[in-house]
Amino acid sequence: MRTTMIKKKSMNASVYCFVESTIFALTLLERKIRSITSAIFAFCLNTT
Repeated sequence: MRTTMIKKKSMNASVYCFVESTIFALTLLERKIRSITSAIFAFCLNTT
């Protein structure tokens, strides 16, 4: 009984960690994409 509780807790922790890192990566990616698109947009505006 106790071991299953510990296992469940550790699994929840790993899942939580995975979710947190995924969200962090997504926010970083979004920022990167936004900066890249804005740079491309500015470049296109400058060339025309």
